[in-house]
Amino acid sequence: KELSSIYCIFTNTKLIFDEKNYALDHFVPHAFVSHDLIWNLIPIEKTFNSSKSDKLPLFDRHFDKFFELQKVAFEINKHHNAKSRYMDEFLTIFPTIDTFPKDKFSNTIQPLLTIANNNGFMFMND
Repeated sequence: KELSSIYCIFTNTKLIFDEKNYALDHFVPHAFVSHDLIWNLIPIEKTFNSSKSDKLPLFDRHFDKFFELQKVAFEINKHHNAKSRYMDEFLTIFPTIDTFPKDKFSNTIQPLLTIANNNGFMFMND
């Protein structure tokens, strides 16, 4: 809400938070990771969320936009309350809350997508 709006990383649709035209999506499907930790959640267009279902995003196409929004969320949470439960959730993948390194985040997400695909989860079609 601090940003007032962002763009869906999949459809490039402007998401205005007051209008509730968005849904929270699990970048790596919940059916695979079985958690709702903040580092895997992203606001996306509500209608697209329904069609995406448990499909995997294409890493090369979607990761950079996902990373940028996650980095902003990390920085906002760190600024407002560095001891919040959300910051604790980021600590599950980062050793400290000082930085949000792209390579470390990539090294967490990319293998999860590969393992999910190896376990029968399908990638999104473009």
